[in-house]
Amino acid sequence: MNILRAVKVSVVHANIIDFRADALILKYAQSLFGADSAVYERLDPKQRAVPMPEIG
Repeated sequence: MNILRAVKVSVVHANIIDFRADALILKYAQSLFGADSAVYERLDPKQRAVPMPEIG
């Protein structure tokens, strides 16, 4: 049995904090800037314990 599944991907210009979504993909650029910083600051402190990648 072959089941086809579709994933809807949208690019939306909106406030990342107010926009409701099932998934969010952010690029980590050696430090937290802009949108990724805003999202990181709103995480539960237990979730913030995840280490960021090392530079290099």
